[in-house]
Amino acid sequence: MFKRIKTIAWQVFKTKIVKISYYWMIFAPVILLIVIFGLTQYLSQDAKDKKPYVAISAPESLKKQLLNKHASSYHLEYVKADDNLLNVLVKDGGSIDAAIKISNNFDSVSIIRNTYSDKAFPETAIKQDINALKINFEAKKQNLSVNKLNQLFSPPNYDMTVVSSDNDVSNNSFNGLSDVQMFSNICTIIIFVLIGSYINIISSEIGREKGGHVIESVLSAVSAKVQFAGKILGTIYLLIFQLLCYLLIVIAVKILNPVLHVNHFVSADILKNISYQYIIISITLMVIALLTYVLLAALLASLVSKVEDIPQVTNLSSLLLLVPYGISLAGSMMPNNVIIKILSFLPFASQNIMPMRIASHATSYLAGYIAISISIVCVLVLYWIASNVYANYALNFDNKNIIRKIWQLIS
Repeated sequence: MFKRIKTIAWQVFKTKIVKISYYWMIFAPVILLIVIFGLTQYLSQDAKDKKPYVAISAPESLKKQLLNKHASSYHLEYVKADDNLLNVLVKDGGSIDAAIKISNNFDSVSIIRNTYSDKAFPETAIKQDINALKINFEAKKQNLSVNKLNQLFSPPNYDMTVVSSDNDVSNNSFNGLSDVQMFSNICTIIIFVLIGSYINIISSEIGREKGGHVIESVLSAVSAKVQFAGKILGTIYLLIFQLLCYLLIVIAVKILNPVLHVNHFVSADILKNISYQYIIISITLMVIALLTYVLLAALLASLVSKVEDIPQVTNLSSLLLLVPYGISLAGSMMPNNVIIKILSFLPFASQNIMPMRIASHATSYLAGYIAISISIVCVLVLYWIASNVYANYALNFDNKNIIRKIWQLIS
C-alpha cells in the first residue's frame, strides 16, 4: 500500500516540478521580502539625502538662535519678517518645503507645509526646536542660568528591563524593532504567502480530478484513502523541495557575501541575538500550520462536484488564513489579552500569534512547545477526518452548493 502512496506522491511532485508557476511560488516570498526591504532602505536613505528646506520668519534674535542651532533633518532659510509665507512656498517653483512664522514673545507660531514637496516633512523636529527656543526665551526672562535650565529639562536616565516567565531578556534592536520581533514579522509574511500557495495546489489537485470525473477511473485501481494519502504526501514533497531551495539561497548568499556585500544592508548578528528555541518554535509552527491548512483545503476540495467550485474552496481557506494574520498584527500591542492568549494555542492561528507573543516576552518557550503539541494532534485528527470525507464524497457528484455540503457534513 505504501508503495502505491509513494507512486501517487511522486506523480504529483513530478507534475508540479516542471511548471514555471511552481517556481514562481517558491521565489515569490523571497522577491517580496527583497522588494519590501529594498524599498524601505531606499525611502530611508532618500529621506536622509533629501532634506527639506524650511523658511523662517521671526524676530531677529529668535531667528539667529534657530539658524545657529536646529535639527540636522532639515535646512533653514532666512526670510524677511514682512514676507508673505504663502508666497515664499511657491517661490522658485516651490523649492521651499515649509515655512515657520514666530511672533514676538511666542504669542503665536505658524507652520505652513507645502503639500507638493517630495521630501519628508520634519514636523516633530521643527516643533522640538521651537519648543527648545521658547524654553530658552522664557529662561532668559526669568534670569535662569544655562546649568539650571539643563537641570530642569534634562530627562532622567532610563534603564528598562523586560522580564519574561523564563527570564529571557533581549535588548538588542534593529531599526527600532527587536531582532526577535523582526524575525517574527518576516515569518508572518512568509507563512501567509506559503499557505495561500499550497491551498491552491491541493485544491486544484483534488478538485480538478473530481470535477473532471477522472476520479472514477482512478478509484478503480486504488482505494480512495490511498489516493488521498498520495496527494498529501506529494504536497509534502513539494514543501520539502521548496525549503531546500531556500536553504540553497541562504548558502549562496553566504558564499557570495564578499561580492554582494549583504552585511552592508543586514547585520550578520541579527540571528545571533535570537534564541535557537524561538527559531525552532516559529519554523515548526509554520510547517505544521501549512499541513493543517492543506488538510483543510483537501477536505473542502473533496466536496467539490464541478471544477467551477474550486475557487470557493480556496476562498474559504484563504479567508480563515486572514484571521490570525490580522490578529497577530493588531495583537502585538496587547499580547496578554485573554482572546489573544487563547488563540495563540489554537491550531490555524498559533503559527502567527504564538511567535508574536514570545517575541513580546508575554509568554515562555514552554507555551510555544505546548502550542506545537496541540497543533500536531490537530493535524492527525484533521487528516483522519479529511481522509474519510474524501473517501465518502469521492464519487459524489450532486449539484449542491459547497456551503450546503459543509453544513450537511457538520450537522
